[in-house]
Amino acid sequence: MRHTKGRSVTTDSPDKSWIRQALAARKASQRGMARHLGMDPAMLSKALSGQRRIQLDEIVGIAGFLDVSVDEVLGAFGVYVQGLKPGSAPVLGHI
Repeated sequence: MRHTKGRSVTTDSPDKSWIRQALAARKASQRGMARHLGMDPAMLSKALSGQRRIQLDEIVGIAGFLDVSVDEVLGAFGVYVQGLKPGSAPVLGHI
């Protein structure tokens, strides 16, 4: 567990069954997702198996490819930020 500005961030290994189901729902493959993300399929495979840290831009790209929210992908990768309600984020700047 690491701490970021008073909030602890917990990461676990990715939920492989969620990823497989999300790909199946889109009738897509892991290789197709790697192509969409512009990355080597082996690098994506390592990220999806927990052998490599996934990058934020990859999380966003996966969410777009699977047509799901970034929160869902973060949850599948075991990323939880304590102190925030699900679906919310701290606001920086003016509204």
